[in-house]
Amino acid sequence: MPFGRPQKNRLPGTGEKLQAALQIAGLTWSSASASSNNHVLNNKRWTRCGLPRSINTLMNDIRSGIPTERLDSYSSFFSVSADMFINPGITPYSSEFSCEILKSKHKIYVVNTMPLHSEDPQFCHLLMQYNDESSINGLYEVLRGVYILYLREESDPTIFTAAIHVHSIDRNHLLASGYLKLHGIAAC
Repeated sequence: MPFGRPQKNRLPGTGEKLQAALQIAGLTWSSASASSNNHVLNNKRWTRCGLPRSINTLMNDIRSGIPTERLDSYSSFFSVSADMFINPGITPYSSEFSCEILKSKHKIYVVNTMPLHSEDPQFCHLLMQYNDESSINGLYEVLRGVYILYLREESDPTIFTAAIHVHSIDRNHLLASGYLKLHGIAAC
């Protein structure tokens, strides 16, 4: 029986694409540039996507290919489909690959705190300031459970009833599932 960690199931050809994506996005990953603002370990989105906190692990992903269990995390970070990494017909520096990475480059540097259509930077800053992990843990202990919500749109006097289950936390967000019937259409 071999010693050490079990071998990861790696996807061939994805390491070179990962390196290209990092370069196209303007990110650095060497230990010499760890203090720069564009280093992957200084990127909040990188951390939020659960990507490696070790440069050695990242280097191994580049050298040997992305492990299957991290493919979705890398895809989420770059905001591209997993097919961009695993499709052998798409080469690392092709216009198709480069365009997809460049289209979502702004998302890499902006920490989206909430799925809002328009986000005020001051609102996002305050949201992050008052919703760090320790605050959310305490809030979760108080709010976990099932609630009835009454919702009203600003432009409509109709009040809608929803049921919501606050069931877990994800770093700085409470996670909940809900049921709402809006104009006769059920939404979960």
